[in-house]
Formats: sequence, structure tokens, C-alpha cells
Amino acid sequence: KESEYQGASGGAYHIGSHVIWQKYEAVVVAYVHDHDMGDLWKAMWLEEHDTFDMEAEELQSALKKYERKKNIRSNSDAALPSTQNSTSSRFASAKNYVVDDIENGIVLAGTYHPQARHGVLWPARVMHVSENTS
Repeated sequence: KESEYQGASGGAYHIGSHVIWQKYEAVVVAYVHDHDMGDLWKAMWLEEHDTFDMEAEELQSALKKYERKKNIRSNSDAALPSTQNSTSSRFASAKNYVVDDIENGIVLAGTYHPQARHGVLWPARVMHVSENTS
């Protein structure tokens, strides 16, 4: 993760940012710049821990959706008395979800598939500790 915004799209600065993608909350876990495809980010849904890829325009849209949802939550929380301040069980796990030092867990990997572009590294999927079956 970078401490400063990089270039026009932000680059690695967005690692650890929360986004809303396909109506569900996710967190950005990796960034890579490809000279042919441009900036690409890998994000992970908080509930299923599945990953997906986003381009710059998609990331900006997802960041805006998260900010809108966050503002709506904070406004509705302020309007409710403290005894009725509850969240749905669906988003309870995502509320305080933080990926500390995620950049230390990123592994860049290449593919040997014959139709893939050789020499292009992409962040491998980061597994949750509960997924370890060994």
C-alpha cells in the first residue's frame, strides 16, 4: 500500500479500501499496472472471500457507492436512539473488517497457460486462515 495517491487512478493507494461491487461490500487487496490493459485492482468480497478484478473506472464507481452507503449508515445511526442502534447480521462481519498489512501477503504469480500473455504477473488470491485445509 502506498501512503500517497499515485498517478491519475491512485494505484496501490487504494489497497485496503472498502468498495461496493455487485451490491456487496468488498475490500481492495492488490494492485498491478499492465502496460497493455492499464491499472487493475483485485478485491475480495467480505462474506464469501471470493476475489474479482476491477479496472480504474469500475474502482472509482465502487468507491463512490461505498462512500454513499457509509454516509447513509452514519446518518441513520445518528437518527436512531442508542438503544435501537443495530445492524443487520449480513453486514455485521463487514463493519469492522480490516486487512492489516495485506501488502505483505501478496504473491505475484504468472501463468503457464498457452493462450496467456507470458511475463505478466498478477496478484495471486489471498486466502483467509479459515480456508486452510492442511
